[in-house]
Amino acid sequence: MNAGKAVADFFVEALMPDWLKLRLARAKPLDPAGRWALAASAQLTDLNRHRHDTLNPDPRVDSAQWAMNLSSWWGTEDHDETVAMLEWLAAEGHRVKFRAAAGHDVLAWDLARLINVARWGYAARYLSEAEAWAHILPAAAALRERYRSWEELAGDYVLGHDLWAEGPDEDLTAVTARLLDPANGKSPWNGVAWTLEGTAG
Repeated sequence: MNAGKAVADFFVEALMPDWLKLRLARAKPLDPAGRWALAASAQLTDLNRHRHDTLNPDPRVDSAQWAMNLSSWWGTEDHDETVAMLEWLAAEGHRVKFRAAAGHDVLAWDLARLINVARWGYAARYLSEAEAWAHILPAAAALRERYRSWEELAGDYVLGHDLWAEGPDEDLTAVTARLLDPANGKSPWNGVAWTLEGTAG
């Protein structure tokens, strides 16, 4: 995509009313790579009671509220600060700090959150749809290369959280168990196979 088209697409989305964005979000199914990428962020998505099947985690929430959420949770106030945060999560994140304690890079903690921040940036109208996916899909590919299963990714995400919070979180433990439960038909991990070629549906 050339720079001119990317800028034009960004302004089209920025001017689009929320009701129309909601309708389009419902009408536009995700491709297998998109479904896999959003599934990779399932633990935080579930904790926040957001959707797993749309780029906007909750299209009912207006963009101003998403902007407030990003400011409160991540300290980002605009497009450039959001992109800078995404780039930090991709390149460094907390894994550098946690490396000695964990014995390895806790990639899941940084990249699963990157996927959520990109989704929130899109919902806040800081990022265009194309720009959000341009950050999300490489992060998802890196996770798929680094881990061998949803269970392994989930465990490293929990480890990253526990190092960050200096202790476990009962809600995260419960969410993770629920997502890994093979009987849970609402878990994206039961509908999206680890290998893209085997994705169900």
